[in-house]
Amino acid sequence: MKIQSEQLNYFCQLNIEKFNVNTLDDAYRFVQQIAKGHYENFPVGSLFVPSKIIKYIYAIYTFARVGDDISDEISKTNPTAALIFLNKYEECLDNCINENEINNPIFLALKDTIIKNKLPIDLFKRLIFAFRSDINFIQPHTFNDLFDYCNCSANPIGELILRLFKEDNKAIYYSNKICTALQLINFLQDLSIDLNRNRNYFPKSLLENSSINKQTLNKYISIIENLLTEGKIIIKFISNFRLRCELRLIILCGKIMLYKIKRNGTKILKKRPTI
Repeated sequence: MKIQSEQLNYFCQLNIEKFNVNTLDDAYRFVQQIAKGHYENFPVGSLFVPSKIIKYIYAIYTFARVGDDISDEISKTNPTAALIFLNKYEECLDNCINENEINNPIFLALKDTIIKNKLPIDLFKRLIFAFRSDINFIQPHTFNDLFDYCNCSANPIGELILRLFKEDNKAIYYSNKICTALQLINFLQDLSIDLNRNRNYFPKSLLENSSINKQTLNKYISIIENLLTEGKIIIKFISNFRLRCELRLIILCGKIMLYKIKRNGTKILKKRPTI
């Protein structure tokens, strides 16, 4: 299959020689370029992230970003191809925990990141599960179904960051609350786009006559507010000053976006709010 978009061309080139690298430094430079060049790069642009950790975040971010783009962009025209690419993507991930030689820069950097920081491979597997769920989309029946999805699509990222900072303790519970809240905020922010793609992340049990109105929107927002209120306690369990600053900034950005969503109301059905 020929990928039309030049931006996505490297997805189907994961094992082609032109993308191979010879050194670990080259691999980290590659993921840095992908992470910094992507249109959604807030998490890797923070001044609060220490230099000794940033290269690992580049590797994790690039893995997640590329997988998400496969499920979102390639599936627009060819869901079958997207699933094939994700299967290949998971095979490359599996190579990170065995003795197979890796030349692909994304997974060479990721393997080093996983080994150096003792990261559980299951966290990355959960992300791939979420990518597949996006391609084979099924509208959630209840909020528990939605939370299960967020537990694969968003929560692993928070836990991975905590582990990079050696903060994998009680903070993970509260991190999951924040990550789930941010994922739900993102669903509301992208509502006008997702509905056009037949992706409705409002649980069926919440909707009346399969419609999104002011009342159902407010209930959805209330769930998010409760998650943020509970999750912000995470600051008490974080010893690293830089990470505390980063988390405060992330929570603040989430609250600002949620405020804008509340102010726009059902207008978000037609227009995507931005900061």
